[in-house]
Amino acid sequence: STKLRVIVPPKIQNPGTVERSLMLDQRTSLLCSLIEGDDPITMNWLKDGTNISRSMDAEVNFVGHDSILRINKLSESHIGNYTCRASNLAGTASISFYVEVKVPPTWIQAPTSQSAVEGQTVSFHCRIKGVPEPAVRWTVKSDGDESTYSLAGLSRRSEDIQIMENGTLVLWRATLRNEGEYSCTAENGVGDSISKTVNLKINAPPRFMMEREGILSVHQGKKVELECRATGDDPVSISWSKGGIELGVEPGRTSITVIRDVEHVSSKYEIESARQTDSGRYECQAFNPFGKSYYHIQLQIWEPPESPENLTLSSVTSRSARVSWTISQTKPKIERFVVEWKKQHESWELSAEDKTLYGQVNEALISGLRPALLYQVRVFAENELGRSKEGRVLQFITDGERPEGTVRNIRISSMSPTELQVMWDQPDQELSHGTIIRYNIGVREFGLESSYLFYDVDRYHWDRTRHRFRLRRLKKFSKYEIVVQAVNRHGEGPLSDIVVGQTMEAAPEDPPERVSCQPLSSTGVHLKWRAPPRSSWNGQIRGYRVLYVPFPGRDEVPARQNTARLSAVIGTTTTLSGLAPFTNYSVQVLAYTAAGEGKFSPPVTCATEEDVAGPPRSIKVVVSGLNSVVVSWLPPLHTNGNIRKYRIYVREIHFGREKSHTKYDRPPSSDSYDINGLRPGTQHQFWVTALTNKGEGRSSQIVTKTPTNNPAPQITSIGWEMFQVWRSSVYLPCRHVGSPPPVTRWYFQGSEANWVNQASTYGTSQLSIESARSEDTGNYTCIIENGETLDTISYTLRVQVIPRPPVIRVHRVTSNSITLRWTNGDIGNSPILGYRIRYKITYGEWLEKQVSFYAEEDTLDDLYCGRQYHMVMYQSNYVGESGASQIINTKTVGEKPSPPPSKDFLVVNSTLAILLLESWNQESCPVLYFVIEYKLSADNTWTVVTNNLEIQDTYSIRGLAQSTAYDLKVTAHNHAGSATRTYQFVTLDSLGSPTSLRGGLANVLTGLGLRATLSILVSVLCLVFASLGVCFCIRKKQVSKRPGRYDEIPKSSTMENRHNLEQQFYATVQRKTPALTPFSSGYEVDTIEQLKKAVRSKVEKIPETASDISPYATSNLQTLPVGARSTLARNETLRLTDYPRPGDTHPRSRPQDGGRRGTIGTGGTLRRNTEGGGGNHRHRRGYSESEEYDSDSDSRTESSNQLDQDKFNPLRYRTQFNL
Repeated sequence: STKLRVIVPPKIQNPGTVERSLMLDQRTSLLCSLIEGDDPITMNWLKDGTNISRSMDAEVNFVGHDSILRINKLSESHIGNYTCRASNLAGTASISFYVEVKVPPTWIQAPTSQSAVEGQTVSFHCRIKGVPEPAVRWTVKSDGDESTYSLAGLSRRSEDIQIMENGTLVLWRATLRNEGEYSCTAENGVGDSISKTVNLKINAPPRFMMEREGILSVHQGKKVELECRATGDDPVSISWSKGGIELGVEPGRTSITVIRDVEHVSSKYEIESARQTDSGRYECQAFNPFGKSYYHIQLQIWEPPESPENLTLSSVTSRSARVSWTISQTKPKIERFVVEWKKQHESWELSAEDKTLYGQVNEALISGLRPALLYQVRVFAENELGRSKEGRVLQFITDGERPEGTVRNIRISSMSPTELQVMWDQPDQELSHGTIIRYNIGVREFGLESSYLFYDVDRYHWDRTRHRFRLRRLKKFSKYEIVVQAVNRHGEGPLSDIVVGQTMEAAPEDPPERVSCQPLSSTGVHLKWRAPPRSSWNGQIRGYRVLYVPFPGRDEVPARQNTARLSAVIGTTTTLSGLAPFTNYSVQVLAYTAAGEGKFSPPVTCATEEDVAGPPRSIKVVVSGLNSVVVSWLPPLHTNGNIRKYRIYVREIHFGREKSHTKYDRPPSSDSYDINGLRPGTQHQFWVTALTNKGEGRSSQIVTKTPTNNPAPQITSIGWEMFQVWRSSVYLPCRHVGSPPPVTRWYFQGSEANWVNQASTYGTSQLSIESARSEDTGNYTCIIENGETLDTISYTLRVQVIPRPPVIRVHRVTSNSITLRWTNGDIGNSPILGYRIRYKITYGEWLEKQVSFYAEEDTLDDLYCGRQYHMVMYQSNYVGESGASQIINTKTVGEKPSPPPSKDFLVVNSTLAILLLESWNQESCPVLYFVIEYKLSADNTWTVVTNNLEIQDTYSIRGLAQSTAYDLKVTAHNHAGSATRTYQFVTLDSLGSPTSLRGGLANVLTGLGLRATLSILVSVLCLVFASLGVCFCIRKKQVSKRPGRYDEIPKSSTMENRHNLEQQFYATVQRKTPALTPFSSGYEVDTIEQLKKAVRSKVEKIPETASDISPYATSNLQTLPVGARSTLARNETLRLTDYPRPGDTHPRSRPQDGGRRGTIGTGGTLRRNTEGGGGNHRHRRGYSESEEYDSDSDSRTESSNQLDQDKFNPLRYRTQFNL
């Protein structure tokens, strides 16, 4: 049988109507109840056909056969269809609920303010959401009206405005009337409505207010005004153009004026004087960020008469010019001519001058011009229609004149104690009256009435250095008056105002004078002195430094240390305190400025006063009997004066107290004393003092002794260190007491001294050396013995001898100094009192320098660079001076001048060669002077320009021929020697261009010039005719005279000299008796090659007058009256006989009156005093390496010069060296 089970499908009860007015954030429940159906039944919920997820914030509860869907907080996402579905094996049942939640309006896209150009489409978005669907409404406030629009009223597109279904408001063609406020409002009955107001800004492009194109006609030369006005939103800009080219402002001719009103912008384009070229179509363009607009004006210019033609310059002077022109016939006829002129750099409109000529004229005189200026002139013709166009502008330069203005803004800078740099600005261009070809710089000492010494600065100088010149070899810390003068090819301008410059400070050249001292006490002295000579200060003396050091004692060997002390002083007196009593001090004083310290004065000896003596160095008391003792002592270590006597004190002690007191005086030569009458067996105390003129000094150590009977043998003498001069007698006592009398023995250096004289008497033994020698130095010991040694004493004998020479070495070398250091070695047991250095340059004479005893090194200053020096040294002690040390040889830093290449040395133009002498210089060994010679390349004879040219940056050779080849020989001298180099150069042609030289005769004829060439041709023709005549005479066998000698063909140098005179150029030559070349021996020489021969052979002197020298280096000038001056063609004489470095003599060789101190004398001549003023010091004669010769030759010119006498005289030994 079969069992059948019937399953009933589920059935859901209809719950009724769901609440329709649910709001946001409220709660709701949906009930799904089964009224039938067999288990098992499955129930679940769906939303919009999808299972409900946890994110929906809903919960499902089952109670029996009921299922409840609970939503605790409604939101917009809960809106939808909810389905409850129940199923079993028999079937499925479901029921649906629609849940609606009312949502107030919210923005999806809110409107925003906008701006648009007129005519554009504008959209204001207003998208709203809400439940139920919100209604959108637009309110527009524009052009003074207010309108409201809704979707129902503007759902279709109209010509101007439309509202889209999503609420967007569209303005299809915006106009200025649409500008205003736009408000979008939405509501749906749920909650509050929402609204937003925005603005619409309509931007207008520019528009011109004129409708038709403008037409304007104007007379030529008249003022033209073109105007246009435009409206539109700011910013509106207006520009003008013609032919597609934008017009700008031409100062003085055209201008553009823009005026901005509230409603429009206007622009005027003005032409001050219309020209024919101004005709055409002008475009006025207005634009702003929103568009452009154009307006056109047609301009027509009425033409005046034709311009004058063939404008030419008839004549010109420095102050006037005459011009002429031609003019074609025109109608109506020309009524007048206007001549305008101006300086080349000025503006016609602002600066031009004019002159009006009435009638039919064809020339005009222009006056009131300035010399050497570039002018422009033009001529206009005028009739009733106006002025002609501008024709040809004629440009011309007026003739020049001497400069009328002075240089401006002269500045003086101090570069060193002997150099000033002068800087200036060129004269005003209008006062130069021509191109400035050079400047003359005049200098003289401040306050002197002498003439200026002038230096020439050629054009190259200031092109390269910007108007500056360095004055060299001036006096230190001295004021100079400086003037500058501009020169053009027409002559010299006026002198500038005087500007005063002062060289820098330097260290004083001379030491303080008259140093003296006076003792104040035993520990102080008063020191005074006088300032150095005023001329040697080289600045403001800021103060003085005093160097003082005690002399070492005769009987002492000082430690190797510098005991010198330095004290700074403001005035010329000072007190030295804290000194040792009764001591000699070496005192030196120097002055100093802000630039440095000067030289120390010669040392003076200052002694302090006496003081009480110090205690005796040692005391010895020996009992000699029952009631006697022998007291011995040594002199005080510091006597502090002359010992007048010694005082021996004896004090008897009884039971610890003084019972009696006795003293005994002994002469200063005694060193012991026998005291008798003492109480036997009683204790006695003994001490000794020394007395000077200042009183009694400190006591010695107190010694206590008790006299007894039969004392043991004992030595009473005291051993000590003894200093004895060599070859003197030495006596060493060894006194003793006691009985029985002991035997005395003497030992030297530990060995018995049987070789010395020994004399013994009762109680005394004496060792004597008749003539002490160095080998006698050592320890001497006296021993008394009586079968065994009883007592001993020792003497240390130091025999003082002449010291051995020091060992010297070179510590440092510069270009002008050598620093020596030394070690003393064996000083002979006597303190060193000083050193003496002798030195010389090769082939020179010995010089001497004293050096203080406390010095450890010394510097030989003011030496010549690049030269070999030989040095030897001596040292002295109390006995005498040592022999000479080993000679050391060393060379100062520096080399001979190094010739520069031609490209770095020569600057050449048509008639001028500039030599850049500074390129020869060497910092380590500066050039002293130059010898300059030159010649034509085709010639063999050299012309000496100068044989004694002092160092300067540049030097010019003027008056050369154009397009000519020259050879130049330059010899530079310095202390290390000389160097010569020959240069070749070719002058430029008249246009300043390099010349391709022709060889052979053509080159020679070019150098000679036209006149010389014609003279040669005439001479050749005469020679030909003469030869023909001689032949004719010979044929006829007629005796005739030999033809006379024809004059020599003029040399090229003669022809060039004429050219020089015409151009007023010159070169520096020796017009008076030539000055000696630096370091010469009284012989004039031409070149370095002849220098060594000069001493022995006396070569011919350099020509002394202008007639003896080639015209290349001279100018025959008129003699100027007294007070007159000329620097354009000035004769300069160099009387420079020495070129010193700072301090132009070696130490110990400078004259007391300052020696060769250079001064600028009258007449612009540089002089140097060569007279040796006072003193017995030998003048230092300078010379370069090229002038070395035997000292025998030197002695002929300087035999009267002697070395300083020796300062120290005891037992001196010297060795002479001839190098």
